[in-house]
This record gives sequence, C-alpha cells and structure tokens, in this order.
Amino acid sequence: MSYDFHIFLQNEPRLPEIISALTQFKLSVEHSPTALPWQFDCYVGERDGNEIVDKPCLKVVGPISVFPDDLPTFSTNDLDRCKWKLEVSSRMEPDFLELAGKFGAFLVKSHKGTVYDPQDDQLIFPKKVLRKADSREIKLLSIQWLTSDEDFLSSKVKTLLATLQEMMPEALPMRFGRCLPFTEKLVGAGQPGFIAACRKEGTVFWRGRYPTLGGAIWRPSEFTRMKSSELPCVSVTLDFDCSWATASSENADRVAALFANLAEGMGCFYAGAAVRRRVTLVDGEVFLGPDAENWSFGRAACWDGIPLVKTWLTWFGSELKEEVAPVLDSRYVSMEGSFMRLSDKPMDADELNYLFPKLPDKVLNIETASGLFRKSLS
Repeated sequence: MSYDFHIFLQNEPRLPEIISALTQFKLSVEHSPTALPWQFDCYVGERDGNEIVDKPCLKVVGPISVFPDDLPTFSTNDLDRCKWKLEVSSRMEPDFLELAGKFGAFLVKSHKGTVYDPQDDQLIFPKKVLRKADSREIKLLSIQWLTSDEDFLSSKVKTLLATLQEMMPEALPMRFGRCLPFTEKLVGAGQPGFIAACRKEGTVFWRGRYPTLGGAIWRPSEFTRMKSSELPCVSVTLDFDCSWATASSENADRVAALFANLAEGMGCFYAGAAVRRRVTLVDGEVFLGPDAENWSFGRAACWDGIPLVKTWLTWFGSELKEEVAPVLDSRYVSMEGSFMRLSDKPMDADELNYLFPKLPDKVLNIETASGLFRKSLS
C-alpha cells in the first residue's frame, strides 16, 4: 500500500535537478531515460546483518504539465501559477512519508509552488492556506453492494480493501469515521484499525481521493437484527464524479470491473450502479439539495428487494438471477447471468429508459418508487 503526494511547481525542474534533490537525502536513484514522463525509483540503504541492502522507499513520476482545472482549490498564488506536477508515491512507513514531504518542500523552495496531500485534501507545504469557495453541479455515479453479514468482518471487508488497493486505490478509506470530521487515518490505523471501526461503530463513512467522492459501510444494529422482518444485510457504497467515468471508455471499464469483482468477491446477492443528476459538489463534499434527483436504493441495512432504480450496472446473486433471467437481454449479460451492463459508459435514467428490462414484480421493492424520479431532469 502506498501514500501519494503531488508537487505542483511554477518552473519546470530539469533532470539533473530532480536527481540532485533526491540524492541529497542519501537515496539511491534508478532512472529510465526512455520513460516519458520521467520515472525515478528511489532506495534507502538499510543494514541486514553484516550487509547494507537497498530498500525501496519512493517512486517519483514527472514533471507533467498541468492546467488550472487540474489544480486543487486553495487561495494561493503559489498554486494558481503552477504549470508542472510531480507525483510521489511513498511506502507507508512514517520515515518514508516524512522523506517524501521533505523532498517536495525542497523542490518547492527552489522552483516555487506547493506540496499537496490528495488523501487528506490538504496542502502540506506551505501550510495554513485557505481553500477557495468552489461549488458546481455534477452528476453522481452511486454504487451499492449488498451482502450478508456472515463473515463480513472476518473476510469480506478484507476482500473489499484488497480489491480497492488493486483496482481503484483512489477509493481506499484514507480518512474514516462515524461522522465528520473524520478522525481516523488509514495511514496510521491500517487495515486492523478500519475493521475495528466497522465492528465498533456499525456505520463507517470515509473519504478517498478524486474521482471517488465518498464511501460507506452500513452494518445492521442489534435492534434491526431482532425486529426486522426483512433480511438484515451489509451495504457498501461508493460515489464517483460521473463526468470522470464518462470521460473515457478506460475509466468506465475500471468502474465496471471494480463493480463486478467486488460483487463476486464479497458474495453479494444484489448490487447496482446508477446516476443521480443535479447534485451539488461544494469543496469536495456532496450535497443533495432540493433540485437533486430523488431516488433510493432502499434501506441500507435491510434487503427489501430490487429497488425501482434504472441501474447502468447490476449484479444479480444466485437466487435473483434465476428470477430475472427470462426478461434479460443476453447481449448485455455476462458472468453466467449475474452481471448486466447496459452501455459502454454510465447513463442516467432517461437514457436507460428503452434499455432497462421490466423485472418481475415479486423481486422488486415497490417502496422505493415514491422516491424514484420526481420530475424529468434531462
């Protein structure tokens, strides 16, 4: 698992300057002269018995040209004038994290700019910089996976974290907790700390990195387990900026692959990915105002049936797929009938109107109909 830093610079650093900055911290540097952008693999010498061995610690990629829309929204001329970026990936050890920050600060002092931590969404050099007021309307791609609570804390949550690390590290819970402000950090608590929070709190929210705009796990309370007539379950959700997913087929394919892999890996009996329109994004936080599209996947910790939501991606577990198989178009279904993908890129409800199948009434959750689409938002 790695931790990333972005170094934004006003002046383009030359190759000898980058290598010199790294070697001044007593690092061994491997550089491929044919790689574009440049890549630097850095190692630190550590004693192993009577020998000194090189241990990988940092990877640096860049410089890469950036534009104003690529920059974080902070009120500082040092950042507003930046035209170049280096990306630094560090191992999670505290010494290496500190080293990455010092390397970034060294370049910033000589080339003017800032060092940004995308996990915390904060500038770490220079510090104490106010954020610009930034508000815009977006489409939100919301995903929900539903699975049983059996073995969730012992194995399924580990599958969740391992799959995110491999396929979508931007979605990892870098900061998490029961409510804002999130006090726990994955870099400090690690996987055991995150699992402990799920066990203690039941409901845990988290922040990752763009294009992920938030995630959550809901586990049923003891009251829900005792009183509910429906099946108590665990709900895992992730939200993405839909514009990122629709920007390229590669991005859409990454989301679809993550969706299917997590649904299969966690033994989900249902999962869905749908687009919510007219959502407001304010300084990285999602707000569902009065104009936002109003629909629901249903109650988070109970299974009431398939929601009346037109989903771009859908996962049908072993029991559900037998019920819905007769009405599905085989052109859009794979993985033995469990995975349905209706288009190359995410589509909203109006766009899916003629593609989404009419599912049998007996598998539907009709209570979600009241929160479906209040009005057309095309």
